Amino acid sequence: QRLSGSCKGGRKAEPQFYHLWKTPLADIYAENIIPAGRQSTFVIEGRQMTVPLPGPGNTENAIAAWAVCKQLGVTIDNFGQMLGSLPEISMRSQIQETGSITLINDCDNANPASMKNALAILSSLNADGKRRLVFICGDMAELGGQSEQLHTELGAEAAKAGVNLLLTVGRYCRITADAAKSEKDDLQINCFEDTKILCNNMENFIKDSDIILVKGSRVNKLEAAVEKIRQRFDKNNV
Repeated sequence: QRLSGSCKGGRKAEPQFYHLWKTPLADIYAENIIPAGRQSTFVIEGRQMTVPLPGPGNTENAIAAWAVCKQLGVTIDNFGQMLGSLPEISMRSQIQETGSITLINDCDNANPASMKNALAILSSLNADGKRRLVFICGDMAELGGQSEQLHTELGAEAAKAGVNLLLTVGRYCRITADAAKSEKDDLQINCFEDTKILCNNMENFIKDSDIILVKGSRVNKLEAAVEKIRQRFDKNNV
C-alpha cells in the first residue's frame, strides 16, 4: 500500500545509490559483513541485521531491499524484524541435513551469478576443511552465443571454490569439466549426458559426510538427483 501510494502521487525523489560496501558514491551500504554458513550478519546505519539465508547474494539483496524500504518510510527496526524472519524458498539455496550428508538443494534455476553465489555457500559450509565438497552441476540454459564461454568460466570457478568431486550433467557438461580440470588437475570429475544417467550411477561417487551442492537450470530436472541422495542417506528411509 505504501508503494502504491508513492507511485500514484508522482512524487520525484533524489536518486539514492547503494553498495555492498562503503564507497564515496554510496548513500546506503553495509559494514561488518560476516558470513556464517547458513546466514549472514551485517550493519546498516548502526543497526546489526541478520539475513537467515545463506550466501553473499542474499546479503546484497537485503541491502537493495533496505534502499527501497527506506524511501517508503519503513523504519530500520521494522525492516530488521522482517528481514530476520524471512523463510527459505524450496530449491533455492536450501540447506538440508540428510543423514551424514549436508545437501544444498538449489535446483530451481541457474545463471553465472547464482552459480558463483552457490559455490560460495558450498565453500563456507566447510570452514574447517575436513569434509569433501561435491558439486552436481547442470547446464545453465538460455545463454545464447555466450554459452560455451560461460560454462568454461563456471568450471574454473568450481575448481577455485575448492570442489573435490565435480559431476556435470547436460549439453555443456564436458566444457565445464575440461575447464575445471585445467584449473585443478587433481579434481575428480565425471560427466553425464542427462540426469537419469547421473542418478543411475551416483551411488558410485557420493560418500558419507559429503557436502553436496546440486544446481542447474530447470531443464536439467536435478531434483531427481536430490531425491536419489535422500533415499540413500536419510535414516528415516532405512
